[in-house]
Amino acid sequence: MNRIVDIFRFTFISPESAVILMLLVGASAFPDLFSALGEKIKDNDAVSQWMPTLPILFCGITFRLSSKVRAPFEAGNRELYQWSQYNKIVDRLLASYILCIICCLASIYLWVFAGDINYLLIAQLSLTSLLVSALVTFNVFIASHKIREVMELYGSSR
Repeated sequence: MNRIVDIFRFTFISPESAVILMLLVGASAFPDLFSALGEKIKDNDAVSQWMPTLPILFCGITFRLSSKVRAPFEAGNRELYQWSQYNKIVDRLLASYILCIICCLASIYLWVFAGDINYLLIAQLSLTSLLVSALVTFNVFIASHKIREVMELYGSSR
């Protein structure tokens, strides 16, 4: 039960949720600004062609970095695996995977159906998928370094 509460907590109280909420509020409060941005994105061939690939790139980086979170050393990660809070790391990584995949799907949707979507939604989906996937990648990057640092400082086998 405690694990389920923790999953809900980091799902709804996270930097990614804050970005999503800010963009939803921003699109509601300033629809003209978002529509203008969506028009610029849609009308610029280079941006509309390459911007959707960034969340896919971030997703690949996240998947690559996650191995350094789960196994910071080539050998001797037993202390990390036996740590009582290790399941929180695994849960957060799974949530990161899910967020990245959702961002990739949103980008692919934009890439394929950009001609059929209104400008407001183009801006909102573009910004959300780009910022959330970048934030997820940044958080996993920071976690990979922090876990290695803690393991080197406090691990008995180091």
